Amino acid sequence: MMGLALVAAVVSCGKPDDGGKEEPVEVPQNPTERIDEATGNVIVEWSANASATGYEVELENSGLGGTTPANSYTFEKKDLEYDTDYRWRVRTHAGGKTSDWIAWRQFTTPKKPVSPWHGTWRASQEDIDLAVTLAIAGMDLDLMEWLSGSLGDMVLPAGDLDLVLTPAEGNEKKMLLSLGSIGAFLPDDIQGAELTVDAANRLSGNYGGMERQRYSLVTEATPNGIPLSGIPGFSLALENIPLGDVIADLNVTAILLAVNSISVSGTLIETIGTQADIRLLVNSTIGLETDVTGIPAMIVNGLIGEMPLSVTMDMNCTKVEQ
Repeated sequence: MMGLALVAAVVSCGKPDDGGKEEPVEVPQNPTERIDEATGNVIVEWSANASATGYEVELENSGLGGTTPANSYTFEKKDLEYDTDYRWRVRTHAGGKTSDWIAWRQFTTPKKPVSPWHGTWRASQEDIDLAVTLAIAGMDLDLMEWLSGSLGDMVLPAGDLDLVLTPAEGNEKKMLLSLGSIGAFLPDDIQGAELTVDAANRLSGNYGGMERQRYSLVTEATPNGIPLSGIPGFSLALENIPLGDVIADLNVTAILLAVNSISVSGTLIETIGTQADIRLLVNSTIGLETDVTGIPAMIVNGLIGEMPLSVTMDMNCTKVEQ
């Protein structure tokens, strides 16, 4: 009998005593992370555990994370910084117990998106189609020939034209416009004006004008100004104005320009964003100042009055700097 008892004791001693300890909760398996291209959100995932009642997710040093019944968790784009490394981990919840955390895993958020319009766009003289139309006496006069020369302090800038577009603070769909040398001829607030970029990457903006400004036509070459009949197209218009022959030889000494509205629009030509068509449209009115005063000047102003002037600048631009 003692022999049997000894064997039983040996067998008993050889059987491990787990003290009633329960099996540990399984750590989440096969963790992965991905970025949703449509939303920019970061989605972390792992294999589902049949015994899990939920999962707990943590994003290191961010305060972000939480619990989820599903085997995935989404960190929203708005809560994350661009181009930043983050570490995350997850553990299982099951019936009031938790598993160990998985080892830290890392993901990197995308770089901040930059509008394809961002950069310096250049149009050389041969890539600029400038149309200047003046409405007078029921006629539309093409003043391009006149304006292509020197008009006192209205001399048009020569050489290439650079337009600089920079993203508005915190909004890659809003661009700020700098018109460079031609900005001097437009309202001050057009420099730095905000343009909208739509879903098709079309550029657009509409702005108010400026109060009347005076541009002198008196120069060393034209000390008395320019004869009204000497302005291309005006000689024909004067034939349709009462007393046109009387005022034809009056010298115009200055142009009074009032800009009513400005619009800017642009379309990318190449999908890689290195070429674009950009249009600048200025609608305005002009008046003329002559070298005589009193009744003759009143007659001129009464006969001609304020004249609608439109300037359309179509530019084929190439991006020269990002």
